[in-house]
Amino acid sequence: MNWVILKYIKNCCRRIAGYPKSCTFAKKYHMTDEIKPKRGGKREGAGRPPKEDSKVQISLKLDCDLNTIFNSTKFTKAHNRGRYINDAIRAALQRDGYILE
Repeated sequence: MNWVILKYIKNCCRRIAGYPKSCTFAKKYHMTDEIKPKRGGKREGAGRPPKEDSKVQISLKLDCDLNTIFNSTKFTKAHNRGRYINDAIRAALQRDGYILE
């Protein structure tokens, strides 16, 4: 049975006086008023650790003349667009003194 339906019926059964004794559905699926001590949540050490030098995705708007060149097949076959942008930004930051060589 779908868990959403079970949850809905369980909530309806709680409204009945004498829950869970008077509700046959609650008896069938062993629903009680007990609160479980553990309800899931984050486990220590679970999942992949974050990378130290991870990449970040950004979006940018190009002028029309740059966009036609940047998306042309001649350019995309010759260059990796992501690497090209990274190299151009790195060169500009070095030129302006934000990154020391």
